[in-house]
Amino acid sequence: MNLYSMTFGGKNGKDVEIKATGYAEKKGTKNAPCDEGGECVGYIMADDWLQYPAVDFSNSPERMSIRIASASSGGVATVYLDRLGGPVIARFEVKNTEGWQSWKSLTVPVKGLKGVHTLYVRFQPFNVIAKAGKLADKQLKTIDSCMAVTSDVLQQLRLSRLRARIQGAACHIALNTDFENYQWNDLPGKMDEWARSFLYRIEDISSYGNIMSTQNRFVKQNYVEKINQLRKQQRVQAPSHIIAKGTLEGAQISWRNEEPAVSSFVVCRNGEEIDTLASDVNCYQDKFHGAASYTVYAVDIEGHKSPLGIPADCLAGSADREAPVIVINSPLTSIMEGTPLHIRFSVVENRLPEFVSGIFHYRRTGEKVWKKIPFKHRTRGVFTLTLPASEITRQGIEYYISVSDSDNVFCYPGSAPARNHTVVVTEVLGDDKPEVPMIKPICGKRMFWSRVPNVEMYRIYRSRTPDFKIGADTFVTFVAGNTQSFADNGFDFDGTSLKGTYYYCVTSVSFWDHESEASEIIQIDY
Repeated sequence: MNLYSMTFGGKNGKDVEIKATGYAEKKGTKNAPCDEGGECVGYIMADDWLQYPAVDFSNSPERMSIRIASASSGGVATVYLDRLGGPVIARFEVKNTEGWQSWKSLTVPVKGLKGVHTLYVRFQPFNVIAKAGKLADKQLKTIDSCMAVTSDVLQQLRLSRLRARIQGAACHIALNTDFENYQWNDLPGKMDEWARSFLYRIEDISSYGNIMSTQNRFVKQNYVEKINQLRKQQRVQAPSHIIAKGTLEGAQISWRNEEPAVSSFVVCRNGEEIDTLASDVNCYQDKFHGAASYTVYAVDIEGHKSPLGIPADCLAGSADREAPVIVINSPLTSIMEGTPLHIRFSVVENRLPEFVSGIFHYRRTGEKVWKKIPFKHRTRGVFTLTLPASEITRQGIEYYISVSDSDNVFCYPGSAPARNHTVVVTEVLGDDKPEVPMIKPICGKRMFWSRVPNVEMYRIYRSRTPDFKIGADTFVTFVAGNTQSFADNGFDFDGTSLKGTYYYCVTSVSFWDHESEASEIIQIDY
C-alpha cells in the first residue's frame, strides 16, 4: 500500500494534517512520486512502521482520516500513541483500490486525544493477528494433550509453565485485536486471564518482578486508561476494585465506593442479585459452593443505578480445587557456618490468606526423618521463617516447602519430596563480628545510633510487641554502613499506615555478613 497523508478532524472545525513523508523515524518503506502532489510513502512491507513526533491535539479530534492507495491485497494500518505497542487510537483496513495511484480516504472515529504526542503507524497483512491467534490455540491443544498423558511431576510443572506463557500470548493477541473497542460491560475481557498467565509461569521473585513490571506498564497505560475513559460516561459511578476471595463455605467480596451520593450497594452472583447492603458497607460474605462471578452496583440517593462494577471470578467454597502457587525469593544454596537461614515466600491463591499455611520440611544431610516448622504469616500472602543456626550442621540440609489452603497442597520445589533444595554450609570467612550499635534518643519519628567501625550495613527490625526477636518476620530493611539514623516510610508490612505503638531495634553487619546482637529496643508512637 501507499500512504499520502493523515488528517485529524477536531470539534472546533480545524483539521490537523500530517504528510506521510514527514516522519522522523521509520522501519522499511521508501518515498515515491505521488499523483496527488509531491511524494507519498510507498514500498510498504509487513511490520514496517513510521514515527511522527510532537503531534498537537489541541483541536480535540473526533475522527482520523488517511489517504491510501493499493494495487495489492492491502493490509492493516494501526496507529499507536507514544510508542509502538502503546494505546491504539485507530486501525484502518486497507483493501485494493485498483491502483498504486488510485487514492481513497478512510475515516474512523477517535476519542480522548489531548496534548502533544508521538504517533506510530505500523503496517501488517490482514492475516497476521488471526494466524498468531490460531497458532497459539493449536499450541495450547498440543500442550494439553501432553499434560494428559504424563505422570512425571516435573514434566507436568514445566508443561504448565509453558502453557501459561502461550496462554498469555493468546490473551495479548486478543487484547490487541479487540481492546480498543471494549465498552464498560466488556471489561475485564481477557485482562484477568492475561494477568493470571503471568503469575503461573514463574516461581522466583526476580522473574516475578520483571514480569510484573512489564505487566503493570501495560495495565496502567492501556487498561486503567480505558476504565477512566469509560467512567466519564457514567451518571452514577460503578464500584471499583471488586475482589472475590474464596472461603471454606463460599467467598468474601470487597469493593471501593466511587459514587459520592451512594445510598446502597447490590451484590450479584452469576448475574443474579443476592443481597442489598447499606452505603457504609464494602465487604460481603457469601455462602456458596461453585464457580462464581461476583459484581456490585451502586444506587444513589435518587434511586439511580450505576453500571455493574467490573466482575471478579472466584472458585467459591468446595469448588476450589486449585493448589496455591509459591513465589519465593531466590533461594539460598549456601550459608556460612553459624548463620541462621532466613526464608520468605509469597503465595498466589484463590482463597483468603487466613486459610493458607506453610510448612518448612528439612533434614540434615544423610538423615531420613523430616523435621517440620510452620512458617509465620507476615502479611497478606507473605510467609517467613528463620531456621536457627543450631539446626544446621556442617553437612548442610535439604528442604522443601509445602503450602495448603486447607484443601489443596502445593510443594516447592515441584519435585519434592523426591528431589529437594539443598543448602551447603561453608567455612567461616573473616573474624569481624561487629559491635552492637548503641541507640541514641529519638527525634520525632527518627531513630539514631552510634557509628560502629568496619560495618558494611545496618539491619532494621520492627514489631508490635517489645519482646520480639530479630528474624525474617520482623526484618524491615537495611541501610548503608555510613548511616546512623532511620525513619520508617509510614507503612506497615501490609501496606496500611503505621498507627499506634511500634518497637524497633538495629543490628550491625560486617563485610563477611557477620551480624551483631540486637540493639536496645526503642518505642516509636505513630
